[in-house]
Amino acid sequence: MASSLTHKSTYEADNPLELSLIEAFRLLEPELRPPFPLTIRTEPEYFNLNRAILYGLLSETHLAKVHFKHLHAIVTDGYCFFTNLVCKVVDELYSKLVENVKVQLVYVSLELVDVSAVGIDSLLVALLRQIRWLNVLKQKEIEFCIRVFKDQFHLCLKIGRDLIRVLQDLVHVPEFHDLWKDLLSRSSDACQLYRSRTCSRYFLLRITPEMETHLRFLLTQVKLGSQTRYQIWFGRKFLNGPEKETVVIDIVRFTCCAHHPSNDILLSNVIPRWIIVGWLLKCCTKNHIEASEHSTLPLDTSVFYK
Repeated sequence: MASSLTHKSTYEADNPLELSLIEAFRLLEPELRPPFPLTIRTEPEYFNLNRAILYGLLSETHLAKVHFKHLHAIVTDGYCFFTNLVCKVVDELYSKLVENVKVQLVYVSLELVDVSAVGIDSLLVALLRQIRWLNVLKQKEIEFCIRVFKDQFHLCLKIGRDLIRVLQDLVHVPEFHDLWKDLLSRSSDACQLYRSRTCSRYFLLRITPEMETHLRFLLTQVKLGSQTRYQIWFGRKFLNGPEKETVVIDIVRFTCCAHHPSNDILLSNVIPRWIIVGWLLKCCTKNHIEASEHSTLPLDTSVFYK
């Protein structure tokens, strides 16, 4: 049974997640039509039925309401497994999904929001990470950020010192310039932010799951001396274009703060992080972006205090 979810080149291997969805749907397709069987299922059977329903939702849009009605009837875990399954599809398959499946994925996510599914916050974050270099909502995003910063500053404090770094990079935007001046006038708030370490989860929000996968491969599998071709490939895929250079700063922060190599890797001949950072510093063609990169490196040590 060929997949109707993704675009795939002839040389690409089948994705295990996609295969599991196809196999579950093929096995249980007769049971996905009403009247639905009322048998009590074992845990493996329940998981497999969730996979089959998800594939049906994404591939049979005309039967979406039927599949959701079935899901609502059989769910026993607050939609936890199903939501995690959708998260995996977003993380592993999104870039290859055909357009109508991407649209259907948003519909599925909205339905899960309506039922307050367990893990829906992680799913929404996964979807947001797929928005790359998108300017359509720029003004609305600015207005939202300003409003949250002013009305819910106690929540912004949880971001930590990288919020200062981001605001410094945005001072050329008039709204953020005023916000920056206001923050500097409240020295106690600025000091509190500087003293708070940013959680590593935040560093993932500016890079896509696909980018993260390739970066972790570089940092865990590629041997010293063999990295050039991988770096060239990564640069062409993710950094090719002046509008994409701004993400380099976030990759540097991810490399320094969100990826922690094991002792085995540190003792091996896998390329060390400083080589990746050095390569990234050379990727920029704009002076202000390069300057921002340099300032991110000592950010944590510069605010160290006893």
